[in-house]
Formats: sequence, structure tokens, C-alpha cells
Amino acid sequence: MTNHYIITVVKPNMKLRLTYKNKRFSAIKHLSGTFDEFVIRYLGAILPVYENEVTAKTKEYTGRVTYSLEVKEKTLYTQFNDVWHVFYMDFKKIQPKFTGADGNALKSIIKYLQSISATDQEALAIWKGVLNQWHLLDAFHKKNTDLKYINSRLNVIIDEIKRITGVGSDGSNSSTNEAAESFTY
Repeated sequence: MTNHYIITVVKPNMKLRLTYKNKRFSAIKHLSGTFDEFVIRYLGAILPVYENEVTAKTKEYTGRVTYSLEVKEKTLYTQFNDVWHVFYMDFKKIQPKFTGADGNALKSIIKYLQSISATDQEALAIWKGVLNQWHLLDAFHKKNTDLKYINSRLNVIIDEIKRITGVGSDGSNSSTNEAAESFTY
């Protein structure tokens, strides 16, 4: 696993990005600011060799150096992919094989769901709703969890889930509130 930390040396306002692979220091990149005498003299001392040493270095250099874990937001594609992988593992009890064709199918699913949604988060909610209601589908659809199949039959699958749960195209629900919460748009 790879983690990145932003190290800020307060006095010259210099920023560095440290990369840790498998919890061991791997690389350093200068982001901004200038090297001053303190940085040149103590660079080796302020860089933790192991990721678990970051907390100790934070305490040791309080007020002079800050260490913060760099957190990147997941892309919409990654969020959709993560939801599908969790669904597949829960439903099939095996790790799915994911190919370029699956990636293209997922991109197509995202594009379609974005076209029928007001926001990206609403499109993601619909995707979660479809997968959460998968167990309600007829046997033929239920056994076809492949992304290429889902993409090719998405309209039919959504229509069947709406029919089974009683969720109308306006998000109203004629049967149960629970179904509407998991699949609305």
C-alpha cells in the first residue's frame, strides 16, 4: 500500500511530499519553498524511515515541522467500481475478474445514470439502489452480474426493480418506504 505525506517545514515554508510503500520510505519530492540551513542540516533527521515513525517525528518537531497524510478524493468511476466490487463479493462470494471491457461497460453505466440524474451523487445512489435490490430480480437477470451484461440490459433491470418495489419514476412508492429509500430517482 502506498501513502503520501505532506511535510511542511514552517520557517522557510517549504513543502515536501514523502511516499511510503509498504510502510517504508520510498521517495521524496520537493513541492514548494526554499531550502534553508535548517532543512539542509536536518533533512535526514526530519524524514521518518518508517511510516509508523511519523507520530514520533510530529511530536519531536512540534512548531517547526508538520506532517499530514495526503488524502485524495475518489473519482466517480472509482466509487462506482468499489460499489460493484463489494456487491459482487457479497453476492458471488468470489473476487471478480475485471477487464478493460468491464471498465468500458462501467463507464457506459455511469454515463447513462448521470443522464437520468440531477447530480453525480444521485447517479451513484441509483447504482447502489440497483445493486442493493439485485436479489429481487428474476433468476435470469440475477445470475448475470457481469458488468457488460448489466450495461446491455440496464433499462430492463431498472424497470423490473421499479415494478417489483413499486417505486415510480418520480421516486414515489406504492408499496414500502424501505424500497424507495434504496432505489429512487
